[in-house]
Amino acid sequence: MIDLHKLADYEIQKLKIMGPAEIFRYFCVKLIEADYVMGKENIFETDCSGTVCFPLFCMGLNIRCTAHYLYSHIFTTEAGDFRQYLGRVLAVFYGQHGNITHVSPIIGRGAILDAVDPDQPVQIKALAPVMGWYEDHNYSIHVKEIDWEAARLVARQEEHSWEREADEMIKELVR
Repeated sequence: MIDLHKLADYEIQKLKIMGPAEIFRYFCVKLIEADYVMGKENIFETDCSGTVCFPLFCMGLNIRCTAHYLYSHIFTTEAGDFRQYLGRVLAVFYGQHGNITHVSPIIGRGAILDAVDPDQPVQIKALAPVMGWYEDHNYSIHVKEIDWEAARLVARQEEHSWEREADEMIKELVR
């Protein structure tokens, strides 16, 4: 196996040349194969909102909130043509009766990172069949783009920071 400490130096170089959307997706994919655990957001365990909050945290935004809060306060822009994801941070939100209950970040053309089932690890899934399942079960579906200024505002508020329900791995990363 290669020397992972040496690889880390190259990963830092790569991050320095990436834009915010690419950095967001870079940290999203660190969650692949994590176990679904409600209230977690680290590379071993996460829930659906953690698939959005963990990358934002890694980018310096101290945010830990629900899918509904992400939808109503941070991802405030309708995405329009979400197939054009390059340079954009997009997420798909699913809800019923005005309550958003699930979120998945878009990580590629027609691909999402999905943390939905305690019996399955976090996976890359094709967006179309997932949307189809939610449509068949009478969910509303919204594809929205992050509002970076709104995200920075929320990150400055203690109410929705990771300290509220601090994940031990996140605590360790900021020490």
